[in-house]
Amino acid sequence: MQAAEEWLFDPPIIAPAAAAVVGIVLLILSLRAGDARLRLIGPGVVLLSLLWWVAGSAVSTPTEKAEAQTTKLVHAYRDVDWTAFDEVINANTRFADDYFVGQDITRAAQATSEFHDHSAISIRSMSSERDAAGIRIDVRIRSSQQSTQGQSPTTAWRFEFSNDSDGVYLDSIDPLSTPILDAGTVLNAVRRPR
Repeated sequence: MQAAEEWLFDPPIIAPAAAAVVGIVLLILSLRAGDARLRLIGPGVVLLSLLWWVAGSAVSTPTEKAEAQTTKLVHAYRDVDWTAFDEVINANTRFADDYFVGQDITRAAQATSEFHDHSAISIRSMSSERDAAGIRIDVRIRSSQQSTQGQSPTTAWRFEFSNDSDGVYLDSIDPLSTPILDAGTVLNAVRRPR
């Protein structure tokens, strides 16, 4: 079901375009052959490919919703917008295996931001994976901070979401190791909330 939903509502752009090309080719062949039945199929395939593209543009898949929430969280941290940050965090969200839970995550993020004076925060890459267990979003984030003297280290994070009939919810946030920074070093830089 998941794969069908992703394929229907988040198709690669080439898929509806290829279907439209097939429909146009069928229409041209039907006009040459004078086949009235085939002449109806060609425009029908083009119309279906157009509807497929519209559905893919209009409906967000759970993976797209999780990616949007991840982006919202990173941008809220960058913009020091703790209300927007808190909107993504729920009472059961865990940070680093229960290091912080729920709204303590927001308070810790605020304390960390104030302590390190982060700036120039940007998402460098984002990858998504969805299976029966949920949705995993791995993100690499670059930022400058006062303590790195103008250097811009890249940190890696995993955001895990659950998906149920009510929506997509953030379950956990975990730092990941990179070739330069291990997860423990990143975790040690997180400040305790006041």
